[in-house]
Amino acid sequence: MTNPAKILVVDDDPQIFTLVKLVSRRFDFDLAYCSNGYEALSYIHKNDCDLILLDLQMPGMDGFEFLQRLRSLRRNLPVIIFTAMPLSFETKLRLKQEVRTIIEKPVHLSRLVLEVLNHLPSAIKITSNTSGTNRQVYFE
Repeated sequence: MTNPAKILVVDDDPQIFTLVKLVSRRFDFDLAYCSNGYEALSYIHKNDCDLILLDLQMPGMDGFEFLQRLRSLRRNLPVIIFTAMPLSFETKLRLKQEVRTIIEKPVHLSRLVLEVLNHLPSAIKITSNTSGTNRQVYFE
């Protein structure tokens, strides 16, 4: 039996975590939630994860600062940004060098699922549980 994909959701809006949990019912994801960058850095120091879903606008340490600090610890950890913040072209270009993709809120479930599945490390095996049957889904 393989370990589930470990995904850290970093967002000050707990409803986003609820949305991601809905998605995780269909896939074997091990989810963790942090409401700001400080909590997320503490989590990263103590735990492994395969992917981070990151908001940019949060109290305390925002997503920009978190990303900068994260890269000094875990350079290759995949990050997907989802934000309601309007981003300039220059900011998007700068962020694209550090993250896998940027999703604008409101988040559409199908896009979120697609991006998460596309950006998990290739060694991760995802179990999909639909209609009472288990299907193994591999991404190489």
